[in-house]
Amino acid sequence: MEALAFLGPAALYMVSMTITPGPNNVMLTASGANYGFLRTLPHIFGILGGCFLLFAGIALGLGLMFERYPLVQTGLHLVVIDEGQLAGHSGAGT
Repeated sequence: MEALAFLGPAALYMVSMTITPGPNNVMLTASGANYGFLRTLPHIFGILGGCFLLFAGIALGLGLMFERYPLVQTGLHLVVIDEGQLAGHSGAGT
């Protein structure tokens, strides 16, 4: 029964995040204007996949794992920073 009580607010959150002009919507608008719809499809699917992984991690209790084992979160953060530096990103803002 608790899952049903959670479904309404979660659905409202997802709808509001979908229609607000966040960074993903702005990037997709710019990409669509510059490259067209078909060449923007990989970007769209990348964002959808990322959101799915984010929501799946939350649903599977990733936050609880980070609370219980903070070193896992620190290690994951370091891996992301290292990968960004390997890819040539400056890491500004991290």
